[in-house]
Amino acid sequence: MTKLVTGTIPNLVNGVSQQAPALRLPTQAESQDGYYSTIVEGLKDRPPTEHIAKILDTLPERVFTHIINRDINEKYLVVFDPVDGILRVYDFLGVEREVFYPRGFNYLAGADPASLRAVTVADYTFITNTTVATAMDAEVAPLRKPEALVNVLAGNYGKTYCIYINGVVAAKYETPDGDQASEAPYVDTVYIAAQLDASLQANGFNANGWHSNRYQNAIHIFHEQGVNFNIDVQDGYNGNAMKVAKGRVQRFSDLPQFGPDGFVTEVIGDKGTTGDNYFVRFEKGTDGPGVWKECVKPGTKLYLKAATMPHALISEADGTFTFDEIEWDPRKCGDEDTSPNPSFVGDYIEDVFFHRNRLGFLSGENAIMSRNGSFFDFFRTTASAVLDDDPIDVGASHVKVSLLKHAVPYQDQLVLFSEQTQFTVSGNDLLTPKTVSIRPQTEYVCDGNVRPVGLGQTIFFAARRGEFTALWEYAIDKVSQTASASEVTAHVPAYVPSGIRKMAGTSNEGVLAMIASSDPTRIYIYRYYVSTDGQRLQAAWQKWTLPGNPELLNIEFIESDMYVVAKREDGVYLEKIRMQPNAFDAGLGFLVHLDRRIHSDKLPAPVYSPSFNYTVYTLPYMPSENIVAVTSPGGATLPAIELPVAVISTNGRQVALRGDTRAAKVWFGEPYERRYRFSRFFLRQPSANGGSTAVQTGRLQIKQMTLAHNNSAYFRVIVSPEGRQPYVYEYTGRTLGDANNILGHIPMRAGKMSIPILSRNDRVTIEIVSDSWMPSAFINAEWTGIHNEKAREL
Repeated sequence: MTKLVTGTIPNLVNGVSQQAPALRLPTQAESQDGYYSTIVEGLKDRPPTEHIAKILDTLPERVFTHIINRDINEKYLVVFDPVDGILRVYDFLGVEREVFYPRGFNYLAGADPASLRAVTVADYTFITNTTVATAMDAEVAPLRKPEALVNVLAGNYGKTYCIYINGVVAAKYETPDGDQASEAPYVDTVYIAAQLDASLQANGFNANGWHSNRYQNAIHIFHEQGVNFNIDVQDGYNGNAMKVAKGRVQRFSDLPQFGPDGFVTEVIGDKGTTGDNYFVRFEKGTDGPGVWKECVKPGTKLYLKAATMPHALISEADGTFTFDEIEWDPRKCGDEDTSPNPSFVGDYIEDVFFHRNRLGFLSGENAIMSRNGSFFDFFRTTASAVLDDDPIDVGASHVKVSLLKHAVPYQDQLVLFSEQTQFTVSGNDLLTPKTVSIRPQTEYVCDGNVRPVGLGQTIFFAARRGEFTALWEYAIDKVSQTASASEVTAHVPAYVPSGIRKMAGTSNEGVLAMIASSDPTRIYIYRYYVSTDGQRLQAAWQKWTLPGNPELLNIEFIESDMYVVAKREDGVYLEKIRMQPNAFDAGLGFLVHLDRRIHSDKLPAPVYSPSFNYTVYTLPYMPSENIVAVTSPGGATLPAIELPVAVISTNGRQVALRGDTRAAKVWFGEPYERRYRFSRFFLRQPSANGGSTAVQTGRLQIKQMTLAHNNSAYFRVIVSPEGRQPYVYEYTGRTLGDANNILGHIPMRAGKMSIPILSRNDRVTIEIVSDSWMPSAFINAEWTGIHNEKAREL
């Protein structure tokens, strides 16, 4: 039975699908390159790239870039070129800023750009080289010669006070029995100490290098040549009237209020444990008693070795930058047991991040965060207590070896990624060493070479899949605190290539972009839209190819602008793509679709040659032979007119326009092609679940397609029947006799274009193509055909 049938494609915004044609949504494409799927404007031309600056004359295999988004007025691009090992900074007008290197040059020497990580906090950009093992500096807390401090705590009648040095009585004093009131001064602690000191000197402990110095009720004993000795005291009062500190003391209360400046001893606290041990140093008072302050054990290393630690790129007030070592805060107390080194010491730092007012590093299986509000401090303030603002050093506990690769702040938590497991670091209202916890959340495979990207309420991360890459969307439920991930490449499993170099995104536009070393000339775009009730209305994959096939080294986003670092034949360039909807050039009402475009206002003044009757413009790059010039409003010529261009100079940067165009306003740029191939058309019938299914029985002959377009000035539809020559149907927007068909005006129209197909649905390909600088956008499509049923269900 033969019948006339119709089909509707509601929109063209769901990108590419690699499912079998019958399983695809009608809104999904066979292929899409250079067209951009948007919810607001439908399928439209991708935005053009805009030239900003040439940033390198060299041709490195790869560069490291980082965006400094300090505030709305100060934004910079940081570029590291491994060829010369120089760190460069550009503002977003393309002006290079001066960078000084007091001590930072060696840290980046020979570095692979892929091994660098960065995070910006106010004026500081912390850059870490993941191939440099961190270490402690050789400088230690000053060592002191063996010394002892005897403290007379109490005077008692009828007692014998003795000091033994090396097992021999070195000093002895017997107090009176107290029968007479006049004997009271003889049990004063200062008097007893004076008598013991006199006895020491009488016994030779003020000669042959020995020294005995009294400080009120305390006696300081040492040998000037550092001779070690044993010392003990007896007081006839069960050891409660006189104490000695030599290297250690049981309780802090055993120490005197007077003593030599700089004397250090350990307070050991409870026996059998070292967890409550700490060291104190005496600081002599100017008038009266001194104070004991907690300090570092003599001989203990104090400083992190700055040359091996992350460095800082500092934005100075005069507009210059300084790349230098950081003066990390020293160890302030204890030893390597009671105030241990951060766990990254002796290991490599894999990532640097900022979370809840703490600077953080990932190293091995640990996440290490600085003191709250003090980004250079990774040591405890006191060994005797854990304070809320102390640094945090927490390990990922798991049955698998979980070397942490990336940290992504997410809501009030921190999500850590290893190559097999995801962890969350959380605390209470305050993130402190007491409240911090790290626990495994999910077990998804992750590509450790690709930094995950947080966008809105989700985190996107990549996973290797043979010669291709899978992309996952990760989220944590706020109420249950359970995490889950869904694959957003499930319908395009062999679309995104392997070897992802960079992943970047913007929540403003719902766009995630990726570039890959295995396909370095294209940008892979994932455009998504989720309604307020959580329903996903768009999940569109597409790719963009830049003309001339430059090698894309990096991409970054600031708000709705994507910045592209592209290596071309003569150097590395920074270009910008405006992703915001309804963007247009002033006075035209649309964007001039030319890549690497630059306006004549940003070029040196053109030069007119009367003898040859042409005007010469010097471009900031070497254009191709396809360079195009289009007039813009504000000049002496009508706008939106394409002018013939000739490349005339030996270095390829000078182009000529015929006639005297010095008073004209002109856009220069490279044309680029856009292609969209429809999926196979199917007759569809309602399914039991409320959707529709493709009817695959019978023969479907497509008669024609009607393509609804909006704000379009030029495009072509190419119909390629199997075994026949392609048919090209061109749309120009111009109609002879139409009042809008005037010079200097682009007739952008909304309407419908009918295209004859006259082929079976499975033996024809239909493509929308444009390589014009004029715009095109598409809303939906319809087709009509004849369906011949060979059999009918009973």
